[in-house]
Amino acid sequence: MKNDKLYLLHISECLDRIDRYVSEGAEQFMKDTKTQDAVLRNLQVMAVSMLLVYLNIIYLNRTNYCH
Repeated sequence: MKNDKLYLLHISECLDRIDRYVSEGAEQFMKDTKTQDAVLRNLQVMAVSMLLVYLNIIYLNRTNYCH
């Protein structure tokens, strides 16, 4: 459960960064490949964190049913 909090913090931080990176609008975002790369990287980090939280939930549910 402690790790889940860390992963949720990563997700929140990624969302904050993405929000800042795209704040100038779609047109500016489409012109700047560095910003696109930064957004993509944060989406990847967020996806991994979400997957780990999901897998942890599944694991905890299975171990609770086995005992």
